[in-house]
Amino acid sequence: MKKLSKEEAEKLLAQIMGPPRRELTFEEYKHTWLVLKFLDPVETSNNQHTMTDVYIHAGKTYHVTYGLRNLPVIEEVG
Repeated sequence: MKKLSKEEAEKLLAQIMGPPRRELTFEEYKHTWLVLKFLDPVETSNNQHTMTDVYIHAGKTYHVTYGLRNLPVIEEVG
């Protein structure tokens, strides 16, 4: 097995982890949730315990996940 440099390890980790995500909270959550309610999701996935809708708005991608808490979790991806 080859030893990786710090740069190679960071690059590999970024590929494995995917794009960065940020969970929306407070006023940003309320505003974004209101806007997303008027849009149709571009993709939906269901893994039996949770359901996730993917929305694209104003050049940003949002994942809305139902089933983790009382309110849906909204994450900005990218």
